[in-house]
Amino acid sequence: MLSITSFYSKKINERSIISFLLMLMLMAVPGRLMAQDKQNKADSDASMLKFGVISIENARSLLVSENVNSAIGVYAQLVRKDTSNVTVNSEYGYALALGGIYDASLARLDRIWYNRGDHPEALYFASQIYALMGLDDLAQEFGQGQKPPAWLSSFAPHLLRKYKRELHSSGSRETLVNMFKQANRLTAQSYYLQALGRFGEITASYPGEYLPYIGYSIALEKAGMLKNSLSATETAIRTLGDAPENAETKQILEQRCATLKANIEVNSNNSGIISPAQPSGSGTQMLLYAGGLIGSSYTSINGKFGVFMSKASYATFDAGFTALSNTSAASLGFTLYQRGKIMAGGMGLSASLTKGSTEFFYKVSLGPSIMNKSGTASWDIFLDGQRSFSKNGITTMGLSVGHSIYFGKRK
Repeated sequence: MLSITSFYSKKINERSIISFLLMLMLMAVPGRLMAQDKQNKADSDASMLKFGVISIENARSLLVSENVNSAIGVYAQLVRKDTSNVTVNSEYGYALALGGIYDASLARLDRIWYNRGDHPEALYFASQIYALMGLDDLAQEFGQGQKPPAWLSSFAPHLLRKYKRELHSSGSRETLVNMFKQANRLTAQSYYLQALGRFGEITASYPGEYLPYIGYSIALEKAGMLKNSLSATETAIRTLGDAPENAETKQILEQRCATLKANIEVNSNNSGIISPAQPSGSGTQMLLYAGGLIGSSYTSINGKFGVFMSKASYATFDAGFTALSNTSAASLGFTLYQRGKIMAGGMGLSASLTKGSTEFFYKVSLGPSIMNKSGTASWDIFLDGQRSFSKNGITTMGLSVGHSIYFGKRK
């Protein structure tokens, strides 16, 4: 999280500078909204020409008629309109799996899994996705007691027979290692559906390796599937064998089995499926920003910690330290931001503490904040202005370029 921040200050006409910044904000936001509206309309028109009516009924019709690619296109448009819709995301994941795009399919369900509430179709489509991937054990586990929705019930068996994948081992040790690393990373990131799918592929393709079963067991345990986790650990013990050099590892795994059995007894009502409760830390999205510039005569270090109040608005607590020649100052502040797809603007207050005195400022920031596709980070380029509360105080302007990291999930 590095940034380069360059500021310059001098006494200038404060009113004209603040008015100029506010005018930029007022001009940029409507213009951006108009441009976005035009782009959205153009995208919508183009989609209708390509796929027909953008509706869930049309997507389903395309799917059961085996026009899978067009169905995927319609579902993609529907998800853009409502990213948190459990039904649309579940069916979209199923369509992607029919198209052989398995990683994206499970990623789609991971997005809505902890907010699925009482939507049984999420479990059904998870079962179908694993079945299409050739992971029959997981398919059976997720599909217990689940029935297909009415629109799909007469077509699902045919679609499964036609599009089900046959798993084949590549025989490459390097492939096994890379897949194992990916699966462990997905587990650590709480992407449980993707992790289970990847471990399922590994153990099906490389049944003679004991280590993947241990990773699989951990992923299953974290997902709340304790009985399956115990079964995977027991398989790891059998695969490990009775060689003397494996005695210590085997003892550790046997202790793990005992722990899992105790947990199963405590959680005797556990359904075997991932709990819909939110994982720790994922309820609210937060951001962290840090950066600065260190030179022979000028040093600036600053940071921000922020919390999203909605998908488009967030508040940050700001702190910084600046040293210029023989003068240094620390600053604390608070800023409210509003962001669009690209542009973001904020207004707030800050206090500068130097040589035993404190001076207060109004703050205005405006500029593009370009987020990556996964929504985990952004590059921020802001024009910043500060006006002192004091009548004879100074106004500062500057251009800042920085990098923000995002944690958790937006409301």
